[in-house]
Amino acid sequence: MSGTYIELSESSLARFRNQGGFHMLGSDRTKLETEADFERARKVAKELDLDGLVFIGGFDTNTNAMYAAENFKVHNVKTNVVSVPSTIDGDLRNEQLQTSIGFDTVTKVYAELIANLGYDAYSAKKSYHFCRLMGRHASHVALEVALQTRPNMCLLGEEVRRRMLTLAEITSEIADLICERAAVDKNYGVLVVPEGLIEFIPDVNDLLKELNELLAKGHNDRSTIVPELSESARATFSALPDSFGTQLLFERDPHGNVQLSRIEVERLLMETVKKELSERKARGAYKGSFSAIPHYFGYEGRCALPTNFDCNYGYALGHTAGALLESSNSGYAVSVSDLTSAPEKWECGGYPLTMMMSIERRKGASGAVVNRSLVNLDGIAFKVFKEQRVNWRLTEDYRTSGPIQHFDQMYAFCFPFAHSNLNLVLR
Repeated sequence: MSGTYIELSESSLARFRNQGGFHMLGSDRTKLETEADFERARKVAKELDLDGLVFIGGFDTNTNAMYAAENFKVHNVKTNVVSVPSTIDGDLRNEQLQTSIGFDTVTKVYAELIANLGYDAYSAKKSYHFCRLMGRHASHVALEVALQTRPNMCLLGEEVRRRMLTLAEITSEIADLICERAAVDKNYGVLVVPEGLIEFIPDVNDLLKELNELLAKGHNDRSTIVPELSESARATFSALPDSFGTQLLFERDPHGNVQLSRIEVERLLMETVKKELSERKARGAYKGSFSAIPHYFGYEGRCALPTNFDCNYGYALGHTAGALLESSNSGYAVSVSDLTSAPEKWECGGYPLTMMMSIERRKGASGAVVNRSLVNLDGIAFKVFKEQRVNWRLTEDYRTSGPIQHFDQMYAFCFPFAHSNLNLVLR
């Protein structure tokens, strides 16, 4: 947006090859929202005489790409726009996009960390590890990590929403697990939750919606916000520990909504479970000991060296993006399919971004955005998880794949997509 640029060459790219690359590109949260934003974008595109522009990111970035492509077309700007799906949350997937680059890497990194804690719990036999994983609006990361590591309990936001579990009911289910393990002299274990869990809890989510609307209208003080809440929302807010109530009020994202990554849901659950266990102990229903350690795994995963799969995937996405732009296509998301096959059998192409959009409410107004993909509770991954998790509750059946392994001279093993060999399939 500022017009700052560098020219890339094979030599300048060499030291970033197979390392992710965002430490070269950098990261930006700039949104294209106002006419002034689009005017500035058009000005820079014209000054740099850009033939093409590639947006790399998640559903917000892809939404911006769609609006930029449309705006450039309307104003006769020659710059074509395509987008590359890149988000570790795994929520940018649909019939057109099988996965986003980074998901394979981050789930393997988190799986190693969770497995390490599992073996620590089994060795020390004195603590529960409450682990929060990145995944603001979907539980794909938590589900994949659970399947790889077999924790004693993993909560998925989508299932919480389907079952309409309140915060009190979630607390009770965790306490049930701890009581069951205590009954067989196991006062330790591992629990995994996605960072966006709180958004899926019905009573808390209703509270969040009311808070978002009030904050969008300019309310910014507890004394003016709380009285405006409905009776049920006020009761939910009052039941939260003071520190979490403050986080809900004042930690906002660029869209004006609650910044879920700042809400320490693992600590919230530790506090509510501790209180529940104390009440059970007073009634004689619990005789164990409870010590819990909170963990948040976020940046450790997204800054990791990429897996071999993500390296190959990156080459495919990048070459396909270039091919789409060279063919004067605009408003497309890069798509690579048949990803379970060998890289040379992958099918590369693009889909119109408009195929992936729906209406969402932000800052008190409705607008078109690229859809988020939630965990499919009727899909094979969840069905396998649901079938197996009952066996994980009272056992220490933890699994680890160990650190990510890279081949020697990894570049030689990463499939180099030849531009001339791409078989583009446009939908």
